[in-house]
Amino acid sequence: MEHVLMSLWETIKLNLEKGLSLGMKLGIRLIGIAILIYVARFIKKHLGFKRIKKLVKDMDENSEAILRSLITYTIWGIVIIISLNILGVRIESLITSLGLMSVAIGFAAQATISNFISGVMIMFDRSIRIGDVIEINGNLGTIHSIGILSTRLQTFDNILIRVPNREMLDSAVKNYTFFDVRRFEILVGISYSTDIQKAREVILRTLENIELVLDDPAPSVRVNEFSDSSINLLVRAWAKREDLFTAQDIAAQAIKEAFDKEGIEIPFPQLVVHMAKEGA
Repeated sequence: MEHVLMSLWETIKLNLEKGLSLGMKLGIRLIGIAILIYVARFIKKHLGFKRIKKLVKDMDENSEAILRSLITYTIWGIVIIISLNILGVRIESLITSLGLMSVAIGFAAQATISNFISGVMIMFDRSIRIGDVIEINGNLGTIHSIGILSTRLQTFDNILIRVPNREMLDSAVKNYTFFDVRRFEILVGISYSTDIQKAREVILRTLENIELVLDDPAPSVRVNEFSDSSINLLVRAWAKREDLFTAQDIAAQAIKEAFDKEGIEIPFPQLVVHMAKEGA
């Protein structure tokens, strides 16, 4: 009986030692993972985003959000891989399994992945920004927000259009507010009896007196076409981006008033009907 009890005690003692050893190993590993998580959070908060932001200047809030997400996913992805390695999980077999799964998921989520990559490219390209007025596929409006998967466009009649980021890269996009200075055009018709040079001088003199119209680049006036009822002059002038439509409106009214003052006729289409005499 004593021999049996001694054998039982030795077995219990051995198991306890193994348990304590495994517990200590597991505890050390968990402490290592906790330290790893702390370091990752420190890098994410104090080093990762700030260092990259210094390289990419004038970053808008949506680009910051995309960049923060990318940095976060990258850091925590590395943390997960290292943590699994610390716990003794075979990374090679796990990566193989995930690789097979990613192929199936990739086919199912091709559009989503493409839009995500396009969103990152838009962030670094910076040819469009929040607040820009753009035209894409016949849709004209102001960029409301730029997300990871799509860009939202607010039209001038207050309709929200969601454009996939892949489409923003693949399509021709007109950005009307990218540059600080824009050109506007006014088509002015004069009668065939009017001195073209005089009309040109009157227009240029009028534009010089409009504060919103820029002197550099200088305005220009050229003959555009000879139509049925008039000689059409194409007036081109420049204004600051924010003053464009106001400057165009003021210029058109001022040219009309100057023509009236100088006696320059702006003709309108006329139809002359000749009646045949009866019996002719």
